[in-house]
Amino acid sequence: MLEAEGDRIGRERLVTICLLASGGCALTIGLFFGAGLWLIAPLAWIWGFFVVADSAQFSALVTEVAPQEAVGTALTLQTSMGFLLTMVTIQAVPVAVTSSTC
Repeated sequence: MLEAEGDRIGRERLVTICLLASGGCALTIGLFFGAGLWLIAPLAWIWGFFVVADSAQFSALVTEVAPQEAVGTALTLQTSMGFLLTMVTIQAVPVAVTSSTC
């Protein structure tokens, strides 16, 4: 379904929409800490949908715009940067929480 959407509206536009939606959910979900499951579950579901969607579309976009001889390197760099961002975020959250409660 998203593949057809990417072809219809353009992969770059679809990637941008998915990245904005997943980023918005990531920034918003923390504000609902301690809220009821009825509020957090739909937001987490929407976030999960857009995280998966932007990952697949972004990888497809990289394969289309990278020079043919550099596609493997570009995908490796993209994946590595994604894991690095995840690692930094996981390490930074406890520091941010500790510093905000002092």
